[in-house]
Amino acid sequence: MGRNFEKLKPIQGFTLIEFMAVLMIIGIFSGFLFPVGQQVVYKARLSKDAHNLRQIALSYFNLIQGSENARRDFSNIISMNDWAVRLANQGGINAPECYLSIFSDKSLEHKNIVDNQRRTLGNFKELPLDWVCISPIPLNAPLATTPILYSRGLNVSKGVWEEDSVYGTRGGFIAFLDGHAEFFSDLHHKLVNFRTLQPTSQIQEAVPSQAHAYGTSGRIW
Repeated sequence: MGRNFEKLKPIQGFTLIEFMAVLMIIGIFSGFLFPVGQQVVYKARLSKDAHNLRQIALSYFNLIQGSENARRDFSNIISMNDWAVRLANQGGINAPECYLSIFSDKSLEHKNIVDNQRRTLGNFKELPLDWVCISPIPLNAPLATTPILYSRGLNVSKGVWEEDSVYGTRGGFIAFLDGHAEFFSDLHHKLVNFRTLQPTSQIQEAVPSQAHAYGTSGRIW
């Protein structure tokens, strides 16, 4: 008596050529997606710096808007660090990391800029900061077009950021009196002349003539 056998089905699977084709497709997609992913991460980190600049600018504006003493105080600074200490004492921005870019490799010794007795903590007075302040700024200055902070490394004569910028030659931030912060690759006709209200590439022309820029080492221009 004969026995019946089920017909065996061939085993399904990838051939070597199919497997290599899949790997090639994955590699091609990875080549496209990796730069995109890097750009997304870069922009997310930029947004953190923009947030810090906005908080600083808004705190500064609210302070000088409400206090004649504060306006006089900020018109007599000697450095960006001095400016930050005064804002910490009077305006509540007491976190030193607000003045360092997320791209910075600098280390911080203390959690605060000043203590409850208004004493500067650690070496903040000498700590190289990533922002430059512009002072004094009158209250009647145009809010949306008057710069008060910018990221270090700006060549003011050429309107571009150079290698010593925290972002290299990609550009830099400017924060304005109304609190908004914008990233510029260059300043070619992107600012507004303080007197004529015409486009300008010179940040010095975008602020009142009595204003100066201050970095950690003191007055820049």
